[in-house]
Amino acid sequence: MEFTGTQTIAAPIEKVWTFLYDVNQVAACAPGFQSLEVLEDEHWKAVVGVGVGAVKAKCTLDVTRRNLPGSFSIASKAS
Repeated sequence: MEFTGTQTIAAPIEKVWTFLYDVNQVAACAPGFQSLEVLEDEHWKAVVGVGVGAVKAKCTLDVTRRNLPGSFSIASKAS
């Protein structure tokens, strides 16, 4: 899954950053999200269900977040 592009959000910037830094709120928005386990600061294990038609699978993702001035990036690897 890849998210790219620009979105305009009609909310104060502080409220948007507060939401984005709350990993539980962001995870709940992900399609197929099932669970999230904190491994350490900025490192999580997430379980998501994916499927196409009748073919379904459960993936465990190793997720890390890297904070940058005015932005951050999230990387994940499926196992």
